[in-house]
Amino acid sequence: MRKSALSAAVTVIAATIAGAAAPARAATAEHSKIKLEAGAGNHLNTGSVIYKPVGAPNALKILTVRATGAQDDCAWIEWNEPGFGWRRLTSEPSCGGTTVVETTDRVISANDGYQIKVRLVAYHGSELAHKDVENLG
Repeated sequence: MRKSALSAAVTVIAATIAGAAAPARAATAEHSKIKLEAGAGNHLNTGSVIYKPVGAPNALKILTVRATGAQDDCAWIEWNEPGFGWRRLTSEPSCGGTTVVETTDRVISANDGYQIKVRLVAYHGSELAHKDVENLG
């Protein structure tokens, strides 16, 4: 009898632990990360956007935006806002090898059927030098 009671207790404890672990995995899985890269050598710019869906259809919460401008460039992260075109997600550029990391809780949204995109834009002087465009969602 003790053996079966012990087995039942172990089963209950294992189920409780598994149940507690499941929400943590689900919360991690609901965040997505897009990596962006443009250029090469002294013009290699990189960036990333971490986001998650929110309750509204075709709406995303931007959690973190990161841009690293190349040695000879300045870089921004932008998104294609409906009716306005490309709008910056980073408040300032990253230039000359520096990195800008911004934590936001900004919600971006669009009508159903509109593909929300982000891009890494880099300027060398006054010319648009490189870009990398990725779809979100």
